Amino acid sequence: MARFIKIPGVIFTDTELPKIEPYEDNISAIPEVKGWFRAGSESILIGPSGEMVWLNEIDNNLHCRQSNASMQPTLQTNSIGENSSLKWDGDKNCNLVWDGLTDVSASAKTTRVVVFKAEQAEGYTPSPFVFGSSVGGGNSKRNALYLRYSSKQLEYAVDTQTHVADFGVIQLGEWVFVICSYDESINQNSLSVNGSDRKVKTIPEPSSGLSNDLIIGSLTQEGISSWNGDIAEFMYIEKDLLAPENNEELVLIKNYLFAKYGIS
Repeated sequence: MARFIKIPGVIFTDTELPKIEPYEDNISAIPEVKGWFRAGSESILIGPSGEMVWLNEIDNNLHCRQSNASMQPTLQTNSIGENSSLKWDGDKNCNLVWDGLTDVSASAKTTRVVVFKAEQAEGYTPSPFVFGSSVGGGNSKRNALYLRYSSKQLEYAVDTQTHVADFGVIQLGEWVFVICSYDESINQNSLSVNGSDRKVKTIPEPSSGLSNDLIIGSLTQEGISSWNGDIAEFMYIEKDLLAPENNEELVLIKNYLFAKYGIS
């Protein structure tokens, strides 16, 4: 934010935005941050078979990958300010799968932070998902949490595409950041859009177990309900960041997002 110092007849202006590096260092030091993916040429590698590898900023070698080189997102430079994004065009099988195994215990508490822009409400699929988890037997309901954008509504969905709860209108082409948390002990989702006060939704039990695979850009590894738009950043945290006791860390991450992307 600009700082103004007024002297009679003269105004000195420092228009430099707040530095984001201290935020990054402090976020990296949070032990519950297990996945942090940011778009940029320095964070994207091409594997031996031509597949995209989205590098994890947290030094644990658990990266996101796309096995099919012809069906993967593309890197866009200067998408939001001077920051890059990954662009999904809604084609099936276009996603990135995280190598990390997530906590599936009965008391699991998790948060996903995603900076994204929707290009189309209705594209190749009627309800494109920003992230999802493949359906599978014997796994925790905690990964039944999805975030999707359909018909200008930002929604939670569990158990594939049922049990939907909407959380308001977001315009096409509008960059937003969403902080989306889940507390399995009370089976409750919380959502904050652009730093707003959280909205809470208690969800029913899913009808089947879900995999602990975290899939960015679609509902399943097969690309069902593929995303149509851009994602600039994605963060996975094994903590309910929207719980009151974690407010200090929440403010840290929100300040970082405000400073980096300037989303109001």
